[in-house]
Amino acid sequence: MHDLELLTNTLAPRSSVSLFGVLNNAKTPGGSRLLRVNILQPPRELATIVQRQKAVQQILDSEEFFYSFQVHGDSEAGEGRIQCAVQK
Repeated sequence: MHDLELLTNTLAPRSSVSLFGVLNNAKTPGGSRLLRVNILQPPRELATIVQRQKAVQQILDSEEFFYSFQVHGDSEAGEGRIQCAVQK
């Protein structure tokens, strides 16, 4: 797993040239931690994967929802809205 450079670059450990560094646009430390966990331990259950895909699609389909989610970030309100949207 180390050679995949998921979290750190082998040649330049202090650089952000790794999968985590490229994907990490999180606005909060909690968001960064959640991304790190999901990179190291991605979901295996099909239902979880499909639910996440639906959540991402909901965000992409609604410009208002997308910007609202950016404003609320890690807050429970933002997470709650995503869960509600996915369940529809």
